[in-house]
Amino acid sequence: MSQDPSSPLPPADEKVGPLPLGARFFDLAERYIYVAVALLLLVSAVATIGHAFFNAIGQTWRGVGLLIPIFGLLNDLLLVLIITEIFRAVVAFIRKREPGVTVADLTPFLVIGAISLTRRILAIGANVSVQETHHIAAQATGVGQAGVPPSEAHLNSEFFSQAMIELGVNGVLIVVITLALVMIRPSKVASHETVQR
Repeated sequence: MSQDPSSPLPPADEKVGPLPLGARFFDLAERYIYVAVALLLLVSAVATIGHAFFNAIGQTWRGVGLLIPIFGLLNDLLLVLIITEIFRAVVAFIRKREPGVTVADLTPFLVIGAISLTRRILAIGANVSVQETHHIAAQATGVGQAGVPPSEAHLNSEFFSQAMIELGVNGVLIVVITLALVMIRPSKVASHETVQR
């Protein structure tokens, strides 16, 4: 079978000669490095789940309420999802072992970006909620009239404006990433059908 000169790879039915010793060494080393990274990611995900669980229980036991532990638990679980997506990408590379990067290979990283933005939105929401809780408590106890300046007893307007701007930017970025995922999805399906044929 003749080989297409424009193709950088030999045909599927053509046997490739043995790799040089140095190339085989680096290829094997690369494989073991990816396996080690995958194992560490798996351990990190399990450890983060345990930390999130015990941290939420500890905060609830100390009587800080339910809002902060819930936000902390969601934040940690989203971190677990990020680690899981990276783990999936590493495992996919170990299984595929093909040169080059396709558009579909970018999907896990876009998902990671969306999850990271969601974590940031939750963190901003938690900070705003805590500030609002302190503000309500200060008004209820009359702290603003007894020693604390009124400007400190009220919600910081500069902090609130920055939080709203950051929320808006993160929301726009999530929409952009979602559109990118929608655009990548047809090409991913098409490439999968081509492989099946």
